[in-house]
Amino acid sequence: MSFVRTVYVYVIEARNGVIKIGRSECPAMRVKLFDLYSPVKTRLIAMWPDIMQAEAELHRRFHAQRLHAEWFLIEGPVADFVNEVRGCGLPEGVADWNLPTVESREEKRIRKNLAQSERMKAIWANPEWRENNRQLRESYKRRRSTPAPRKAAS
Repeated sequence: MSFVRTVYVYVIEARNGVIKIGRSECPAMRVKLFDLYSPVKTRLIAMWPDIMQAEAELHRRFHAQRLHAEWFLIEGPVADFVNEVRGCGLPEGVADWNLPTVESREEKRIRKNLAQSERMKAIWANPEWRENNRQLRESYKRRRSTPAPRKAAS
């Protein structure tokens, strides 16, 4: 028995005024990846099953507005298309830009590491802490380099 996976055409909107028209088995995960690695906030605004190579047709149709690869400027016919499909295939509708998104494990790990780095920068920037740390290291080295007294043989 073989399973046929549904491939979706998705439209992702970026906060800087461009959209991405692409194909994926899981458009929601694609948006999470863009949010993780892109400096610009993105959101899924539409998705539908890819029937008859709809994605390729959309790329041809909006060739004049192509910015790069699958990214298009939201102007002219692309703006009309975005208004037409906005919310298509999304039961909850299009997410608001200001709503917090659910953080993935990777996003939490990155945020935690960044916070840790900022704390360490603040600690190392404190000259008093650096001096105390230097004195502790020197004290530890002295203790390690001084031989321990030998016990007398009985």
